[in-house]
Amino acid sequence: QYQTVFEMESHKDAPDWTQEVPVLNRLASSIAEGATKNVALVTVTGTVEAGIDLSQAEISQRGNSTTIIIPAARVYPANVDAVLHSQKRGVTWDDRNLALKARREGANRFEKSSREAGILEVARKRAIDQVTRLFDAAGLDSVNVEFKGENITS
Repeated sequence: QYQTVFEMESHKDAPDWTQEVPVLNRLASSIAEGATKNVALVTVTGTVEAGIDLSQAEISQRGNSTTIIIPAARVYPANVDAVLHSQKRGVTWDDRNLALKARREGANRFEKSSREAGILEVARKRAIDQVTRLFDAAGLDSVNVEFKGENITS
């Protein structure tokens, strides 16, 4: 389980027509940001899971050797909840989607952290272990588990 507290910020951009004049664009951008800036203090908690769709497994047998080819592990979308502690609204714009944006940001952070922590490798190892045990329990002597596109023997 993950938890993070951060400030989520949003604002509207300056009108496109101001981009033609750099000085005007900087001034308009500054005014637009100042007038429309929304900031919220948010706590996001959630979980991230990874797994393998075993319904996509392919099984082949040669003599006493059984080979199971399974798809690569994948990270599933994070399950997150966000609590908005405070929100400062812009003078001319109230971003009513700030909590939703914070949830998305939290989910992205959690998924990235999970990948960096090796969640896919853990899912791969568990899949190899579980599939091997399942086929060993069925009385098969030699079981090879492969991932589509690579060879990993157990």
